Amino acid sequence: MSYFVCVHTGVGKSSEETNKSFRKLCKRACRKAVTLLQAQNASALDAAVAAVKILEDSNLTNAGVGSSIAKDGSVLTEAAVASCSSGFHSAGCLKNVRNPIDVVNFMCRLPSVEGTYINPRILVGEGAIDFIKEKGGSVTGIISNLYTARSTQQFRNARKYFDRRKPHKKKAKLDTEVVEEHRVLDTVGVVCMDGTGEIVSAVSSGGSTYKFAGRLGQCCVHGAGVYVTSEAGVVTTGNGEEIIQRMLGIEVIRNKADKEKLMECIVERDPIPLTSQSVGFLLLEKEDSNIVTLNVQHTLSDMTFGYQSSSMNVPNAKTLRKDSGFKVATFLETQKLC
Repeated sequence: MSYFVCVHTGVGKSSEETNKSFRKLCKRACRKAVTLLQAQNASALDAAVAAVKILEDSNLTNAGVGSSIAKDGSVLTEAAVASCSSGFHSAGCLKNVRNPIDVVNFMCRLPSVEGTYINPRILVGEGAIDFIKEKGGSVTGIISNLYTARSTQQFRNARKYFDRRKPHKKKAKLDTEVVEEHRVLDTVGVVCMDGTGEIVSAVSSGGSTYKFAGRLGQCCVHGAGVYVTSEAGVVTTGNGEEIIQRMLGIEVIRNKADKEKLMECIVERDPIPLTSQSVGFLLLEKEDSNIVTLNVQHTLSDMTFGYQSSSMNVPNAKTLRKDSGFKVATFLETQKLC
């Protein structure tokens, strides 16, 4: 049976010690997904959801536990899944929901139409939890305390940074560490292909630090955070507003023939300049019935990802760094699957 799993922990600026931990986490997520894919009845959706949950349950990532804290002090998570079989589903502004991917997974399993009722593809806030309860789903254990020492410190740094930028405040020298800490953007993502050739893309995020409580990120926008076709699947990460503006997921799939120049070509073709320099993607493309290409690119400092295929005995994980003088960091690998 042929399969491929690839995961990432987001694009940002992290220490080597943190990136080392990210690589271990990526390998663990890959192993979890592969274990399911090797089982007789597991699908790409099963594997993708399981891998995302590993990332959400880690306090290292900006997803689930340790998610970014909003301006009002709340923790609001979001997630999405895209596949050719069940389509696109997302949920956002989920207060203290440890595994938002579970909410979306539940939505994916429902029929599109029940009688004369059309089930929603996007849900937000308390209505998402109410919907699950009404449909007979379990919410036991979903609501958790998601605050960590890291996310709390990032919130304090961001509040200090933005407070200094208010017009009525006296100008002061900005703390470089505060600014850099605020730039860490860690939306996580997974792309899985199972033995039937089905590709599923899934993402999860805590959003940007110090965001307004009603803000939705790219996870909740079809074609921005995730996108799939019968031949490829992509997940994006970074500045959500930039990604939504460009509908980056769709653009990556549409221009995938550009390969190593893909990100650069997308940015150059867009009339609106890339202001934040904080976007990335992970693309899995079927080149043939048993040949796939993994394409990872980003524009910030570093991005850690992992992958495992049916041709590999163990997962591999890398931290892709952007060298100074280059606009984009790129990783390309083509594999023949056994």
